[in-house]
Amino acid sequence: MIKLQEAGDAAFVSEALDLMPNFSDSLQTNSILTRRIMKLKSEKGFTISKEEASKISEVHSTDASMSSALTTVQAGIDSMSLSGKSNHKQPQIASLDSLLDIGGAKQSPLDMISSLVDLQPQSMLGGDDIKSNRFYLAHADRFSPSQTVKLGAQTFDMKTCSNGVQWKNLLPFSMRDGVVYSDESVEISCSIQIIKFLERIQLSFISKSMDTLSDLQAKVLPSPLNDALDIAVSPVKARADGVPEIIIMIMLKDPISTSPSLRVQFNRSMSGPATVEFKLPVFMNKFTEPVEMPPDAFSRTWEDITHNRPATFQKIDTLIKNPAPSSVPHAEVLKKLANFFQNSMNLKVFPATDTAVRAVGQVNFKPPNQASFPAGPGDIQKPIIAPVMVEAEFFKEDLSEFKLSFRSSDAKPVAAALINFLKFYIQPA
Repeated sequence: MIKLQEAGDAAFVSEALDLMPNFSDSLQTNSILTRRIMKLKSEKGFTISKEEASKISEVHSTDASMSSALTTVQAGIDSMSLSGKSNHKQPQIASLDSLLDIGGAKQSPLDMISSLVDLQPQSMLGGDDIKSNRFYLAHADRFSPSQTVKLGAQTFDMKTCSNGVQWKNLLPFSMRDGVVYSDESVEISCSIQIIKFLERIQLSFISKSMDTLSDLQAKVLPSPLNDALDIAVSPVKARADGVPEIIIMIMLKDPISTSPSLRVQFNRSMSGPATVEFKLPVFMNKFTEPVEMPPDAFSRTWEDITHNRPATFQKIDTLIKNPAPSSVPHAEVLKKLANFFQNSMNLKVFPATDTAVRAVGQVNFKPPNQASFPAGPGDIQKPIIAPVMVEAEFFKEDLSEFKLSFRSSDAKPVAAALINFLKFYIQPA
């Protein structure tokens, strides 16, 4: 038990216990009660001693089972249906500048993708490191006691590719058409179509000079992540106006941490041969779709994964620096995040509370019985799915950071890469 350090603590704990239903004497030493008392002490302004901090750290290092004080989970991840069809329609976005705008509103200084991110230093904790954070000590019931995912290094970097800006513009799910590469001699535009685990990219090569382009050859660059993808590049065909085009087909087999790159060689009628390399707008968010799920089912499943499921399930809580200055209400930041979850990650977003927003969906992966590229939608087999459950939450005592949490099953390890994808837009390096 935590020893009482102040004269008023006895009354405080008594008040706390009155607020907690279904507690019996046998439950007075479990970790759930300990965490709630710590939370209430923090909210009421009581000092948390070193002894208490040490005690609660010990409690969180063990896998405490859920007590009857928690809501009974009636339908866990095993019974969760994530394969149903959704009528959810994503609005088409004209440019990345409006990606985080709500309802087609004009661009404003509140846009998190703007230079506001430069006004605050970056900060991000994740995994076991988070257990020493002040938010964890004060709100431990809002975190998973078992952090099972390591974020690792950021794998999204605009500076390491020739088309960083164009690539980033086209990565969000809602972006289906645009310029993927441009230099002084050629502009390469793309058109994207997606069905489940299949992405089709049509590339058009337009000369920006008097040169005529010919002898075009395209090849996906070798990379370890290519093992997670089935990729096919079509022969070159010319449009009626002579513009050469190719089609690239991609099927997602396993999680990827960044995008594949393409090398294109061609000849210019007056300037000679040229070679360009650029990243393709391919990532797991392109193969994600929203899932229809009632809010209470989301909450039950979230708690089930957090407290009941083994370490093979994906449970991670991270802390991210608020990208907006203190003058911007945190509710506006939540709106931006909700719009990002919907438009960039293609998730179903639940109505936000005063402090949090949640979203759910699934990533579709190619199943073993999909032997070849489908000739049409009817040839697509039932995908392997990885649930995506995400929550962004502020704590009102300090709005300079927010908690970003992710939960998923053990089907495919998608958590770390998708969090880094979100961080790529909210806190770019």
